[in-house]
Amino acid sequence: MISSKTNLFSVFLKTAIIFLTSFQISYAQRPTIDSLEFYKSAIYYPHKDADIAVAITFLRDATEKTLARGDTLQAVGIMQALITGEMEVGSVYESEETAIKAIHLLENMPNNKKTIRLKKEIYRELGRAYRLLKDSYNALYFYNNALALCESTLDSLKVINNMGNVYLDAKEYVQADTYFRKTYELSLRLSDSLVIARVLDNLGNIQAKIDNPDALTNMNKALEIRLNHNDLVGTYSSYRHLTTYYRDNQLTQEAKFHAEKAYEIAKEINSPTYIEDALTNLLLVENNPRVMEFIRVADSLEQARYSTRNKYAALQYNTTKAREQAQEDKYLREKAIRKSRNIQFLMVLTILTATGIFFILRIRHKRKTLQEVFETESRISKRVHDEVANDVYRLMTKVQYNHTDNEALLDDLDLIYKRTRNISRDSAALIIEKDFGKQINDLLQSYQDGEITITTQNISSINWRVVSEIKKRTIYRVLQELMTNMRKYSQATMVVFSFKQNGRKLHIKYSDNGIGSDIKAKNGLQNAENRIKAIKGSFTFDSIPKKGFRATINL
Repeated sequence: MISSKTNLFSVFLKTAIIFLTSFQISYAQRPTIDSLEFYKSAIYYPHKDADIAVAITFLRDATEKTLARGDTLQAVGIMQALITGEMEVGSVYESEETAIKAIHLLENMPNNKKTIRLKKEIYRELGRAYRLLKDSYNALYFYNNALALCESTLDSLKVINNMGNVYLDAKEYVQADTYFRKTYELSLRLSDSLVIARVLDNLGNIQAKIDNPDALTNMNKALEIRLNHNDLVGTYSSYRHLTTYYRDNQLTQEAKFHAEKAYEIAKEINSPTYIEDALTNLLLVENNPRVMEFIRVADSLEQARYSTRNKYAALQYNTTKAREQAQEDKYLREKAIRKSRNIQFLMVLTILTATGIFFILRIRHKRKTLQEVFETESRISKRVHDEVANDVYRLMTKVQYNHTDNEALLDDLDLIYKRTRNISRDSAALIIEKDFGKQINDLLQSYQDGEITITTQNISSINWRVVSEIKKRTIYRVLQELMTNMRKYSQATMVVFSFKQNGRKLHIKYSDNGIGSDIKAKNGLQNAENRIKAIKGSFTFDSIPKKGFRATINL
């Protein structure tokens, strides 16, 4: 029997252990989001006062972990609930500090619908914090920031209502009345009766301060709507405002009636905060001097504690912003200095490079010029030797041995003169004349004699004014080389040049009826081709034995 009981107990114990273990594992594996939503709900809808304190501890830890994970947006969402919780337990300084930290994080994030919404709500909480600290200036500053981000009528109404309460606290009743009237106008755009009731209650309360006869009517309308909707919190607010109204107007019985009603609603809400406030109103209605003095002193002490605890987090935030701005300015100055130095370095490097290139090109140009001079001198020397010196030597031999008569002597001298003139013309510096067309025509016709006929077509139709000087020089020298090549090799009796112009484009065609040949790069043609290519033109030629020579120049 004992053994059976022992076995049953053992089975029960093992089952219990497995159940508890599985429950712990299941609880440990619940997503963080479940816990976050649970503790956020505890902030906004606490079942008991301790719920908010526990939620604050959890949310502070969750904020740090989420920031360490790099999820800034979720961290700010947690901080939003944390701000409200800290405000509810009276930690206004901590709430203010948390809100400013959240705003700082949001300012470093790109604007989108979610970040703008969070920023708006946190600005509202900051306004609320400064209102509790009796700092109207900063409260209105942050409420204005929140208002600028509102997109819906309801959001705007809530913020404007908050701003009206700031003026109410400061006893600037006319200003407060302006804001509450604005909220009433906005509420009429909505179909929410409870919103209209809240606005009417606030409007009636401020109207009572400025002796507006509509005050009581508006507060009673609000109370009626709230009773019909069983809005306990709203109903408490209506009874409280009516108590104040009747007390201020020395209507003690009516004030006591509404104070008792407010106390009953506070007990139904079951909130120590509401019950404390309701009891305070009941005591105020009694108008006991000592009670009044006690309440006044208690309020003063509470406000003093708030003021003492306030470390001016906004000032710290501004100081941090100023420090960050100073660091950014320093970084920008250093960046500008580095950029300036880089620019100076590049300028020096560019100048040195340009100077180096200049001298290199100058040296190359000098060498090229010297080479060209050397080649020109060599060419002239060779032509003088081949074409003139030999003829002069042959003529001297004839004269010495009397192998020639005067007529033949004159012919030989004329031939030597023409060859000398050609050498001079080919080697002389080229001066471009104003009438370049005539200058070209004269050049070509100078090669014409009794054996060779030179024909030019359309040369007079060319507008040489649109042709650059470098192109004119090139055309002159290339045509000169073509004619020289023709005289030396082609044995042609007919040469034709055709000129054509399209805008700034120039086309020149050459053809002769010479003996032609298998083209091999002769020096004259090679030089002509190089000259044309140097000015981005093209030079093509072809020659077939016994069918003449043709060339085309395109510039």
